[in-house]
Amino acid sequence: MALSAETFRRLLYADLSLAEVLASMNPKADGVLADSLRLLRKGEPGPAEVALATSMATRPDEVTAWHHLLMAGIQVARERPERAISALQRGLAHRKTDARTRLFMGNALSALGAAPDPVVEGVVVDVPSQGGRDTLAAYTDGSVRYLVSHGARFVWDVPDGRLDAPVRAVMAAADQSLADFSSERPQPAEGLALQAILTRGGLRFRQESVEALGQGTPGTPLFAAATRLLTDVLALTGWA
Repeated sequence: MALSAETFRRLLYADLSLAEVLASMNPKADGVLADSLRLLRKGEPGPAEVALATSMATRPDEVTAWHHLLMAGIQVARERPERAISALQRGLAHRKTDARTRLFMGNALSALGAAPDPVVEGVVVDVPSQGGRDTLAAYTDGSVRYLVSHGARFVWDVPDGRLDAPVRAVMAAADQSLADFSSERPQPAEGLALQAILTRGGLRFRQESVEALGQGTPGTPLFAAATRLLTDVLALTGWA
């Protein structure tokens, strides 16, 4: 079932709670993730932990970030926050963890009182367009998403390197602009562009008019880098 535009847009920010992430999990039916998740959802976190921990110990090459996320959820259900924190920290360090999953883990760590450093993992730029909003998102793993106000969407999971350079430029601008963004999340306002820097330690925001950004503000360098990325995205899609 296709996600609605608003759900798709919300997921771009990757700020779901651990419970929301686990509720959205849909692993293949014949694996330990599915088995352990079913046990957890049945209210049996103890057996879920045994099954998952045994698999992780005996098949370490098959362990993914989702194993660590699920283990953290199990530990929260068992009221063991310290163990949940350890599981999330191991997940953050896992070599194959993608940017949005690192953001999920950072959000969960913050909720447990162990917020990680504000390492930039992504950027979302949301601008008014034709009575709606156009939303561009880019992440440190090179992936890109673009949602157009009329519902069309572009999903880029790095099939090649054509967007690598503009994505790196966006991340560099985000790193340099972080101090000028606020942790307070504004409501999207008509006529204003909303920029968000996604870090492991939480989201940072800046909202202002496109006209002001064109004249030069602390948000301009990031907006300019995102605009250059959008130009390349439109060239790939043919939507320009």
